[in-house]
Amino acid sequence: MREGAGKSDSDSDTDAEHRRPQSVARRYAELMALSPRAKRRLIALALALVLSPLLVLLLGESYVRLRHPAYADLWGAIRSHPVWVRELRPGASGRMRALTREYDHGYAINAQGLREAADLGPKDPAKLRVLAVGDSNTFGLGVEDEEVWVQALDDARTEALNAGWASGYAPDTACLFLEGRLDELQPDLVIQQLTPDNDLEDLAWRSQWQLDEAGALVAIKHRYDAIPDAIQALAFPRFLTLQVLPAWRGPPPTEQASDEPVALSAQEELGLERLRTVLTRTQGTLAGRGVKLVLLVFPSPRVDPETHTDARVRALAQLRRERILALLAELGLEVWDPTDGPELAAAAGPTFYGDGHMTAAGNAAIGAYAKRRLSAWREAR
Repeated sequence: MREGAGKSDSDSDTDAEHRRPQSVARRYAELMALSPRAKRRLIALALALVLSPLLVLLLGESYVRLRHPAYADLWGAIRSHPVWVRELRPGASGRMRALTREYDHGYAINAQGLREAADLGPKDPAKLRVLAVGDSNTFGLGVEDEEVWVQALDDARTEALNAGWASGYAPDTACLFLEGRLDELQPDLVIQQLTPDNDLEDLAWRSQWQLDEAGALVAIKHRYDAIPDAIQALAFPRFLTLQVLPAWRGPPPTEQASDEPVALSAQEELGLERLRTVLTRTQGTLAGRGVKLVLLVFPSPRVDPETHTDARVRALAQLRRERILALLAELGLEVWDPTDGPELAAAAGPTFYGDGHMTAAGNAAIGAYAKRRLSAWREAR
């Protein structure tokens, strides 16, 4: 009988396990036996293999940043706030440039930290003072100062103040902002802009609430607060975003149908409850000072089949919008919904940029709608 013919599979596996450490040890010994010159060449080769792709990315990133500075100047206009996360830096000015290269516009922040050309003076008792709070679409990311929808409300009878981004980035930060600066800004009417998709995601995932002993909201921290804004801006890989990923992804996909039902996740349901909490609190804060609250619900680019070909994404965006509108109705809040009016349909051009912000045409349509609703509200007073 041949030696080893009767060995089982388990015996073979055991032999292999014994040989593997011996093989590794032998190769390590061979490596250590190389001459110093051979070791240096081997290390240089390993470093070249690791560093060459990084060098290509670094050179590409440097080129793109020089040609397309993106949000570099705009980050200088934002600073941290201990209660409502972020605010605008008083007196800041510069340019904002899209990563998608779709816009390149200037901005100016006044002494009160609002996106206004002039500093805020004493309140004119003959004018209605309207304060707009909201996210980057109220700030007017992607358009000039005078093109922001808020400015359409400014006229002989109305003084409109733009606190977009000055009030943070979501309804919870706006709630704390209003509590902190309402007496200073003295509005007669607050228009709070909501973007259902974005705001629900902020409330559900990004905002970290700080509560007092009674369980009441006292401050908010963003999930990325540990990383300074300047570092976030420097670390953003623009070369990958502008050059590599678009080429790798190829052309936009065709329509993707889906019959699968959509539903909000448990985290999104938490976001809805948080929205209920902060809007109830905001409504009480304003009512106690005789200030009217109106919710301006922005359209979502995610429900547009031209920009989102995945039917499930569109269905989820629509569901979020419907749930938020139902909540606002339940709370008895006045809602201005531009999708109900003719202005957006008559917009002179695309209403959204590729990054999801409103174009000048979109801002003009929203501004015309809000001005019409404001005039009707004023007449009904």
